Amino acid sequence: MKRQCRLAIATILFVFACAATAQTVYKSVDARGRVTYSSSPPPDVSEETLEEIPIAPGPTEEQRQAAAERAKELQATMHNAEKQQREQTSETAQSRSEAERGLRNARIALQEARIKGDDDWQYLAAGGRVLKQSYLDRVKDAERRVKDAEEGLRRAGSGSR
Repeated sequence: MKRQCRLAIATILFVFACAATAQTVYKSVDARGRVTYSSSPPPDVSEETLEEIPIAPGPTEEQRQAAAERAKELQATMHNAEKQQREQTSETAQSRSEAERGLRNARIALQEARIKGDDDWQYLAAGGRVLKQSYLDRVKDAERRVKDAEEGLRRAGSGSR
């Protein structure tokens, strides 16, 4: 897009450089076959070897002003598009950073949830012990948070919400 806008602006500026009045260029070929172009007919050339080449007039002042306005519009559009792209890139990077931080915290919480304390055991009358349901629920909830954080990081990396 940037290259296309620059090309359009360059084309418009080229149009400005054209002459505003109609002109004629003369093409002549001498006895040796050399071709010469000039703004006035050479005096020593026969009409058989002289060719008039009309050049169309350049743009009017109104056309130049319209082209200048269009160039300004294109430049403003390009500037706005670049600004939006920078903002979007910044938002995506910030979103990704937050998602990475959330995933890191969820993994730490999972590691902490897996630590078994004395209150996490239920002692059996016949001897031995088993983990309480509250411990299993705590670990399962922490694992779910890690999965949610991984999904959030995936969405942040792809730019979707």
